Amino acid sequence: MDFGVLVKVSRNSATFWYQAAGKQHAPLVVRDTNEVPLYFFVENNQFIFGSAARDRWFNHDPNAFGNYFEISQDPSGQFILHNIPKRAKQLLYYGIEQYLSHFLNKVLYKSESIESYRQNFPLTFLFDADLAEPERDLVEQLFTEAGYRNISVISQHNALIQYLRSAGFLEPGVASLVLAALDDTLYMDLYSAGAASPVSAAPLADQGADPRIRIMAGMILQYILDQNPFLELDIDHEVSAQLSFTAELLSAGGVIVTGDAELTDGSKHWFRINTGNVEERLQFYQDDLLVPASIQELIRTAGLNPDKVVVLLVSDEIKTSYFSTRLLNRFPHVRNIEPAHLEAMRQYVFKTITPIAGKQTPSPAMPPLKTVKNPEAPAPGQPSGPVPKPPPLPPQKPPLPGSKRPPEKPPGFTPPPLPPHKKT
Repeated sequence: MDFGVLVKVSRNSATFWYQAAGKQHAPLVVRDTNEVPLYFFVENNQFIFGSAARDRWFNHDPNAFGNYFEISQDPSGQFILHNIPKRAKQLLYYGIEQYLSHFLNKVLYKSESIESYRQNFPLTFLFDADLAEPERDLVEQLFTEAGYRNISVISQHNALIQYLRSAGFLEPGVASLVLAALDDTLYMDLYSAGAASPVSAAPLADQGADPRIRIMAGMILQYILDQNPFLELDIDHEVSAQLSFTAELLSAGGVIVTGDAELTDGSKHWFRINTGNVEERLQFYQDDLLVPASIQELIRTAGLNPDKVVVLLVSDEIKTSYFSTRLLNRFPHVRNIEPAHLEAMRQYVFKTITPIAGKQTPSPAMPPLKTVKNPEAPAPGQPSGPVPKPPPLPPQKPPLPGSKRPPEKPPGFTPPPLPPHKKT
């Protein structure tokens, strides 16, 4: 077949792309988005997948389902569709197949139903770092049991490393460490030279962002709670959900930041914060060395040399100067993965992994990986180590009402000598 669909699955969402007739791949958009939160609503013959189901779930509708990878492990969990009881784990299967049916009918303009295409449908699952092997096996099993026989599966980090090597962005014989942030967890996958899968991997909870981003997210939520004291929020969960949004705010700059923050239940709330307070709170942050130390231990345990490992930053939450500088103090090779590289990686997956017949459109030329430089590194000939700056002087206080400020002293003014001390 001369088409294929790629589905990236993470713990909280599924994202869809397609390729047809050898053209460049594109997002598979349904209802204005190709990224769908994993919420489901089932009532009688009605099946809803995505944001509309999420709204019902947060309104405690008994026919709505969330926390998919938790409820999929419950053998007693079920839903009823077309008057037939079905296991809760099948929710994801029906949700994804909705998108596949849309692709056939609205993109390829096929009149047949999805049932007639299942056996040969070219389908690839790209698993994000937050899914463990049993969860990945579950997704694949759902579709093989339904009759899909043309399935490919790959980890997103494995696909990224394969693409970067094939494109010449990673030098032969070089080890690499992929860092990605998902829901405030930092996922670390370490690849030795030439390895197709990680030789070592570890998640680091509560470290999936530049600490300034986490502080700003907390300030936004505190403002929302102050203005809406009736809200009952899981603060840690909401902070994790706001990190990607807050990363964009931080990169945009500005002293006073305002906007609408969308909470996990879909509701939006206006906020106004002063980013100057972020730097003040950063002084009390205690975990600055946790990420570099954890990386060092991961590399040391694998028997690799930290000076020869290329660290790849994938997520916007960690592609900041603050975060990079703390890595560069220990690891000399830090590079950013840009959206263009992830786009080219997906094209690489369609070309080499998804079994699509016909001529393939060549991938566009990609910019080289940007090497992150340490802003604290000394200039040639200068002593090493950052030179501490003196703290700024406090602002001058205004005079009290009715008082007069002493006149300014002219340049070169010298006060008269004190009178001699009298002995008593």
